[in-house]
Amino acid sequence: MPFSLVLLLGLALPQMAPNAPKPDALVLLNEVSQRYADVKSYHIEAIEEEASGNELQHSWQKTMLTAVVASGGRYRYEGRSGYGAAVVVSDGATQWTYHLYDHLYTQHPAPPQYPTSGSIIPHEETSTMTAAEIKGEISGRAHRLKSAALLPDETISVDGKSIECYVARYSDKAFKTRRNDLTENTTLWIEKSRMTVRKSLSQREA
Repeated sequence: MPFSLVLLLGLALPQMAPNAPKPDALVLLNEVSQRYADVKSYHIEAIEEEASGNELQHSWQKTMLTAVVASGGRYRYEGRSGYGAAVVVSDGATQWTYHLYDHLYTQHPAPPQYPTSGSIIPHEETSTMTAAEIKGEISGRAHRLKSAALLPDETISVDGKSIECYVARYSDKAFKTRRNDLTENTTLWIEKSRMTVRKSLSQREA
């Protein structure tokens, strides 16, 4: 049974009003998704761990991700995994790509967006592409759901800090369009003060 754990270490967004009433699970997820969709400048750091196996084999991998986006087409995406490590930086006019393990970099005019649709991405940049897609994945999550459940609140530790969180869970049956070949359960820990996802745990079985 494969599972993946994503721990979001930071997101530069303002705090929400304290002591807000506990929301409905789907309303909460929609509010969080919209919050990510609306933000234009942000800094996200994440650690992603993925494991899979059965009684005869087991595999595990860890990926370190950073996404920094500012106005004027400026961005910095970093990713490190067992498959390679890279940094992609743009000042709005020029994009630099650096492969850390090979000590090689390229420079060319900045594309309208990264990754460029239809382009072939070297395996060293797989994790930078994942970093670039973090915000979009979270902002589009709730729109794919028709239901979710709210679990008891929890306090988790993130980068040495205690974070009070709402906890929401949904399964593959909660998707508006469901894949019949996949059984999936996802749990999200959402920081109360900022309404941002701080931890995500998915368990999947084909």
